[in-house]
Amino acid sequence: MKKITIFLLIIMILLATVSTVVHVYVNAYGKDILANAIKSNLGVEAEIKELSLRFPFELQIKELEFGDIYVGSIEASLVGFNPFILQCILSEVLAENIEVQLRRNESGLVFEPFVGKEVDARRKVAQEKEKAKEPPHIKKMPLSVRVAKLELNNILVEFIDLTKEEPKKIKAYDITTRFRDFVYPQLSKFYVYFDASLETEYATMEDSIQADGWMDYSNKNMDLDINAGGISYWAFTDYYPPFWKPDSLGIKKAFLSLESNFNSKDNDLTVDLVFSVDEVEYMGVEYLEDPSRMYTIRTILEFLKGDRAKPVFSTTLKTKMDPFKLDVEVLQKSFEDAVKGARFDYMGEVIKKVKEGAEGTRKIIIEAPVEGVKSVVDAVKGIIGIITKPKETEKQEPSQN
Repeated sequence: MKKITIFLLIIMILLATVSTVVHVYVNAYGKDILANAIKSNLGVEAEIKELSLRFPFELQIKELEFGDIYVGSIEASLVGFNPFILQCILSEVLAENIEVQLRRNESGLVFEPFVGKEVDARRKVAQEKEKAKEPPHIKKMPLSVRVAKLELNNILVEFIDLTKEEPKKIKAYDITTRFRDFVYPQLSKFYVYFDASLETEYATMEDSIQADGWMDYSNKNMDLDINAGGISYWAFTDYYPPFWKPDSLGIKKAFLSLESNFNSKDNDLTVDLVFSVDEVEYMGVEYLEDPSRMYTIRTILEFLKGDRAKPVFSTTLKTKMDPFKLDVEVLQKSFEDAVKGARFDYMGEVIKKVKEGAEGTRKIIIEAPVEGVKSVVDAVKGIIGIITKPKETEKQEPSQN
């Protein structure tokens, strides 16, 4: 019994010593370690106001800024480490007051330090340099991270489009994102919740986009609801084809909504879509160059409304989870079938333009939330990847006789 007590006492002393050394080391050098990791992995300078490790293992970071990202605070609680698969286990990670800026120019989307042609080129150079530094007998041991609960609160994402005559801004604000059972780098099944408000030059739309469900990237399974509600038809008028612009159709006010479910099994994805239109108001005929377009749209909406409270159009699409792609031709055919019994002038041009409208709707209302969720996931993966760079262990050479 005495030997067991002594053994346990020694273990406790060792653990206390290691814990003290780790706390002292992280509190003394943690800021430099993280800043250097960001610099060497992503090629951008990082500013960190404070980094501290509190008892037992609670990491706190304040005012982290690098590239186009600013994070007011990060708190993470380490609860364990699995030495057999080199996995850190975190019970909770909370990040708040996050600001992100994205820009689109003639070269494409720019999001430092993750997306953009210059970013890709810089990353390629960095990877080649790192590869050149590697000794020939190196085996990489990747470190993974499992987070039971990951919360990102009060996020502001500002998108600046520099391809227009005048720069256009779109803001997604008051964003809340929650993940459960999130694993990096090998994504397994995880749960996600997303809520955001939108603001453009023409409209402010609170709590307009929500996503709730789960994804399993490894096995290509998912069950995710994505809803967009109260989207002003004027909000994204700068991105509509000429035919579909509000003043071309004589629409003074209208709000679009979408209820959707993305359900995939073994990469076979079924997408259920329900579009609806609320609070439609039309311009006076005297303000319209071609009033027949307004009459046609009004007839279509009345036909889709029927005996319901508002116009509704629903359809089901079949595609793949990876790569994700919606067939605009199917949307066009579904719309044609939905208005087949309607009689109105200008029908030929409307049907001809439905494909353009479906393409725009897909990009703005369907793919934007999907890409938004994916972007958040990719950004989280990228940030986690900074501090989980593969460790290098020397591989023993075979003995020579």
